[in-house]
Amino acid sequence: MITLASPYDCCGCEACVQACPRQCIRFSENAEGFCYPIVDTEACIACSLCEKVCPMRRPAEAAAPLQVFAARNRDAAAVSHSSSGGLFTALAQKVLREGGVVFGAAFSPGWREVRHIPVEDEAALPALQGSKYLQSRIGNSFAEARAFLEAGRTVLFCGTGCQILALRRFLSRDYAKLLAVEIVCHGVPSPKVWRKWLDETTPAGDTPAGVSFRDKKSGWEDYSVTISFAAHPPRSRPYTKDGYMWLFLHDCSLRPSCFRCPAKAGRSSSDLTLGDYWGIDTAHPDFYDKNGVSLLLANSEKGRAFLDGLDVALLPSTLALAVRENPCFHTPKSEPAERAVFFRKFGRGTVSVHRLAATFRHQAALAGLLARLTKKMLRKR
Repeated sequence: MITLASPYDCCGCEACVQACPRQCIRFSENAEGFCYPIVDTEACIACSLCEKVCPMRRPAEAAAPLQVFAARNRDAAAVSHSSSGGLFTALAQKVLREGGVVFGAAFSPGWREVRHIPVEDEAALPALQGSKYLQSRIGNSFAEARAFLEAGRTVLFCGTGCQILALRRFLSRDYAKLLAVEIVCHGVPSPKVWRKWLDETTPAGDTPAGVSFRDKKSGWEDYSVTISFAAHPPRSRPYTKDGYMWLFLHDCSLRPSCFRCPAKAGRSSSDLTLGDYWGIDTAHPDFYDKNGVSLLLANSEKGRAFLDGLDVALLPSTLALAVRENPCFHTPKSEPAERAVFFRKFGRGTVSVHRLAATFRHQAALAGLLARLTKKMLRKR
């Protein structure tokens, strides 16, 4: 029976729910907005399947990629609708055109929640494009993916490292037609924080009509967070000035397990890894593109073979260059002291997320200024 000694022990992958033969596990949201398993102990038969599929209890060994690339989709439209170089779109299109199924994260109607869904035609693919900076609910998608695989369909399953590792544990064996694609992950923010932020951002009487966490109108590196509405002009801010993104990027709103991630440094057992190739301007300046460049790692022979015939520009690189400015590939984030303070104040519900974010940003700016002044004074001594 799955039991948790602390919230750090669960990444929220929902593999245990799908593996339970008695369906006696359900997920429930806690005060921070993260979901955790609750077991009906009377229905439990102590089969331990829930523990066997848990990626936190069964981590994998670190593994180096077979090949490392800087990559870019040749289709400019695909790049413009993607967070970086449009590689996920190219991979997904190849699978769909061969009659396969693609699983990925999509916003639910109303833009208040992100769930993993299957897509079987290219017309529905845009729902899976672009970054979603809140934790995606897996739901029953591992079991759905297995059903497609058992039926002989090719399946591309894209998710964070812990989700891919959980999928591997759930399936318990490799399938020749499974392409597991990991997204380099900073960590997953609280869906509850997102819902409250969205409510505070939406004008009174209006409804959200679209969300882009990586609006590249000012370029790939200087992206904005843009929320459109049904009856009001869109709200767009550079990510450096957006409070929700500040909380996310400074690790104040992340799930506890993200600080003990079991899937870094090739431990996800993915076939391919996708991310932003930050630092491409110095690593491979001739390949730089202001609209975005992807980092692409081939981690298995299957993943490497799948790249053959893909209509993308590929430039061989090295892991050392690729992760130089992308530490999220190999190292979990460190939990900041501000996280506990943020969620304590957030839990009271008396202060808006906007106000909390502004306060933390201001405090961080003052701390940074003090550190710079102290360093300057020490130099003069």
